[in-house]
Amino acid sequence: SLGWVPDETIDTLTDMLRKHQQAGWAARVLKAVGPVRVGPVVAALRRDNALSREFAADVLGAYGPAAKEAVPV
Repeated sequence: SLGWVPDETIDTLTDMLRKHQQAGWAARVLKAVGPVRVGPVVAALRRDNALSREFAADVLGAYGPAAKEAVPV
């Protein structure tokens, strides 16, 4: 984990998951940052954009137990 990252950076990266040319890069950065803010990545799972959902699931998988809020009860 890279430690502290501004909230705006996480929001920008999760928005980038929607864009074909940026999604892979954004997912790699989110994984490197670690589970600082899981909520925006979980929200990306609910988007209509299939690419966004795919990369968000990959990122959450990399977060492991820290992403437990993504699992429905």
